[in-house]
Amino acid sequence: MDFLKEMILSFDHSIFFFFQYLQTPWLDYFLAWPTRLGEGQLTLSLLIPAILFFGKKKSFQCVSATGMAVLMVSWLSPALKAFFHRPRPHIYWGHVNVIFSKPLNGAFPSGHTAIIFSIAFILNHYYPQKMRWAYALAAWVAITRVYVGAHYPTDLVGGAVFGVACGWFACWLIASIERRNAKIQ
Repeated sequence: MDFLKEMILSFDHSIFFFFQYLQTPWLDYFLAWPTRLGEGQLTLSLLIPAILFFGKKKSFQCVSATGMAVLMVSWLSPALKAFFHRPRPHIYWGHVNVIFSKPLNGAFPSGHTAIIFSIAFILNHYYPQKMRWAYALAAWVAITRVYVGAHYPTDLVGGAVFGVACGWFACWLIASIERRNAKIQ
């Protein structure tokens, strides 16, 4: 078990510090500000009007599932962070440049990554032909979490899996409610 832990830490270290060495003001424009898209309130305030305006079919279901998934991630992520109790990179290594504020809660899983991946899953579920790009955007936002110094790369993997699971559950729940309502009518 210690061997696996050391291997993961070595992997995290090499990729994390690669991104630390890349930090420059001009690159911050592409790799720092997009990290805000993983914040639930900002993303919902941008996404919900767009879905309602452009979505047409399934827009109510998509908005409902998105809101539900973001709430699930927002409620469950702190519990998972407390359970895994993984220190943030700036706490573990100390000599880390963190862009924006230094979060003090646990690192695993990445909540920003979970939120954006849950939304990508939901968009692909309801609009598979139009939203293929959503996973690329989600990956970009996830990578920014390492760039800004807030997460290890493996936190992103955990956040992506957690986010997709929340997105799937929200879509399943909406479909279950629709089936139940169809039987009642």
